Amino acid sequence: MNASRPPGQWQTYDIIFHRPRFAADGTVRDSARVTLLHNGVLVQANTIITGWTVHAARAHYEPHPDRLPLFLQDHGNPTRYRDIWVRNYGSSILPILPRWPSSSLRTPSPPSCRARRTSP
Repeated sequence: MNASRPPGQWQTYDIIFHRPRFAADGTVRDSARVTLLHNGVLVQANTIITGWTVHAARAHYEPHPDRLPLFLQDHGNPTRYRDIWVRNYGSSILPILPRWPSSSLRTPSPPSCRARRTSP
């Protein structure tokens, strides 16, 4: 099923992210997990993330601090973001931060993290 709306219409993404947790010796205790709804359609359900995003290599974790920003990327396609909401559910959800200054970054209390994307 293709949950995408036609080009030029706003797409919605509801993202629930659980960070990885490391043991004192740096080994992975719990892998990161993500649940994703695209335009209200569940496309990932508590999916395990096996490590950093890499190209042409096996993903793996490097020990890192508990809280790091998430970055939104566009792969070179015309993309705009608006209405980015962030909610911290205890220590397991990280903020979604753009790599550029944005007046649309805010922290209300929505049911999940939500980013809207469009391709004009």
